[in-house]
Amino acid sequence: MRLYIANETRQNLKFYYRLPEREKLFMLPVSIGEQQAIPGDLTGVEIRSVIAQLERGWGAVPAKDLDRTKAFVGVCYSDDQPIPAKLIERGVYNNLVVLEKRGELFRKETAVANHSAMDFGVGGKNRLVASESSITEIPTRGGQANIDETTIVRAEGGDAKPRNPRRRAG
Repeated sequence: MRLYIANETRQNLKFYYRLPEREKLFMLPVSIGEQQAIPGDLTGVEIRSVIAQLERGWGAVPAKDLDRTKAFVGVCYSDDQPIPAKLIERGVYNNLVVLEKRGELFRKETAVANHSAMDFGVGGKNRLVASESSITEIPTRGGQANIDETTIVRAEGGDAKPRNPRRRAG
């Protein structure tokens, strides 16, 4: 039997695993958006062992469950059948959407935390009265869309601008 592993992340994957009854550590490289089969004809026990390592170490899910998964899934697998390219492609896209939403949520939570620090006067006389953060994405060779997002948080009734704003050269 064969076991196929697909990489749905935006990083190359090196999957290290052991097979039962063998001391050797194996490594399977899987490039971005691709799949690889574990070499050789595996037994059912070996496949179950590798799947357990995938699920425990990488949070991998069966490829047949990808359509029902809304969370980030970096690695999926299929036993005895190659994973359809369209399924891998959808998984890579889904992960991108999940990560963008997660980033947006983190930025909102940071703004709320900054606002709370201002409301409760954390820092005594040096308390935070204003905060500004800006995110800009530099386009990649793939021509992806730019991101330009600024979050400004001010204390109640305060017009103060952030002191010593720093700009990063890009």
